[in-house]
Amino acid sequence: MPLIIAKTKPDYRNPWSRWTREQSLAKVLKHSWQNSYFSPSLGNYLTNRKILPEHQKALGIGYREDWYTIPSESRRKDSRTVARANAETNPAKAKYVIPFVNLLIFYVPSWKRVCEQAEIYLTFGILDAVSLWILGYASMSTTAGKE
Repeated sequence: MPLIIAKTKPDYRNPWSRWTREQSLAKVLKHSWQNSYFSPSLGNYLTNRKILPEHQKALGIGYREDWYTIPSESRRKDSRTVARANAETNPAKAKYVIPFVNLLIFYVPSWKRVCEQAEIYLTFGILDAVSLWILGYASMSTTAGKE
């Protein structure tokens, strides 16, 4: 008789390892964005934080399996991305994870603003950096919170 193990709780460890086994990183991001675009209610937590659907669309923010996917790129145009646990459905585990390796990278909504503006705001949360971007400020955030 085969052993069957049922998961009763979602696994909130790094979802990228599973997602990128099934699809390329580009497809994961595209499908996550499509989820958000065609089901705007998935972004309710972001909308409650005044990150409206048009902002989510402009930044390519998507949603997949209780995680927000937030694409970014380095100043050299290397693709970077982050996933943030949905704080409404998983408040105790709200955290950021990046694919493949656990290294500290910066999330920057607009490198153009960082290069052009005299003041740059460094936040301890990606969504705070997005909020400042919405207001027209140059901003960036660590991807590992206060670490």
